[in-house]
Amino acid sequence: TQGEIGYARGSLGYEALRANDLRTAEVQIESAQGIAADDPARLINLGYIHMRTGRIQSAQRLFEAVRDHRQNVMLELANGEVASSRDVARRALARMTPSLATR
Repeated sequence: TQGEIGYARGSLGYEALRANDLRTAEVQIESAQGIAADDPARLINLGYIHMRTGRIQSAQRLFEAVRDHRQNVMLELANGEVASSRDVARRALARMTPSLATR
């Protein structure tokens, strides 16, 4: 994975996220210039940070915004997988939603 392809370095907090430095990643994303506030890649990374830092409702809103966004973009994930932003958001939401099993 090459990092922030098509974005200014640091604007998505990619390297900080890979290093598990959530605070730095959040500062980088929040202060990035030239990236739309509703950019799906930006929202996915912020959602991940919010989820990992216990801001579950906020994370859920961010992932829902990507799922429902007018723009569906292809993203390269840290593991090298390429997936649509909507699919990434749906998977994140599914992980956040407890599932109940009955017999």
